[in-house]
Amino acid sequence: MQAAAQEQSEEPGEESQDGDEMQVDVGDQNVGAAGGGDESPPGRRYPVRQNRGQLPARYIAQAAVLRNIIVPESYEEAMTSKEAVHWQQAMDEEIVSLTANDTWDLVKPPLGLNVIPTKWVYAVKRNADGEIERYKARFVAKGFRQKEGVDFDEVFAPTCNQVTVRSFLAMATEKGYDIQHLDVRTAFLNGELEEEVYCDQAPGYEAGGAGMKCKLKRALYGLRQASRAWHKKLHGTLEQLGFQVSMSDPALFVSYGQSYTIWLLVHVDDLLIMGSNKVEVQTMKEKLMREYDMRDLGEVSLFLGMEVERNKAG
Repeated sequence: MQAAAQEQSEEPGEESQDGDEMQVDVGDQNVGAAGGGDESPPGRRYPVRQNRGQLPARYIAQAAVLRNIIVPESYEEAMTSKEAVHWQQAMDEEIVSLTANDTWDLVKPPLGLNVIPTKWVYAVKRNADGEIERYKARFVAKGFRQKEGVDFDEVFAPTCNQVTVRSFLAMATEKGYDIQHLDVRTAFLNGELEEEVYCDQAPGYEAGGAGMKCKLKRALYGLRQASRAWHKKLHGTLEQLGFQVSMSDPALFVSYGQSYTIWLLVHVDDLLIMGSNKVEVQTMKEKLMREYDMRDLGEVSLFLGMEVERNKAG
């Protein structure tokens, strides 16, 4: 028993654990023992992990801002929140965009037809540093109230997979290509509906009197077939511009010129484009921006939640 007590005293703190890390007392420091340091203190069988300090300041600041902003879940909450002015501006911009795209006609639907309820969805968009870029409001249909075979049929639309994204970035690094990022504004509204679909008007923006509903001409966000309608429209446009669908990924398009090749990667409304000739890439960007309302975000820095940092000299 005396020997056991002596052995325990030679290894102080070995029994104290926090999750997967073991806390040991070494001199005046209290550090984790798991994780791979370079040196072990006397009497220790395992290396000691060194303290790496605090998180970068930008992440701490981002977390503080997130705690202060409450994203509303309804129109009523948005109008009574501290950011009501920002949400109102975001909704106004959305309605202007919907009207400019001739998204619907206001009509009284025939009796017995399914009228899909609608709502506002709010979000705070941030840049790669976590700073607020803009407040966003989206008018959406409650697609779960649609009836299959009546309001929609096919719904599948391809999106790029992570392997393709990594290969795209690796190829750009190896070849020294610049990757340009394009964002399609209200992308789904470019999709053309094949079915006859009715929905409620946007909360807070009702017009035309009682009983007036929206007879949709274009694919509203939230509809079950919206993503498919948009991809079908974009696919047709890219084929007209000379692109072919890659055999490895249906969301990757390739255009072969006489002295250049351009690759275009699509994930819903986010497009990455690169090529062997910068002039031709810029020309293709301009053609796309004439077809759709897009934001040119320049060289990619954030895509699908991934921060992209590039050191061309390294």
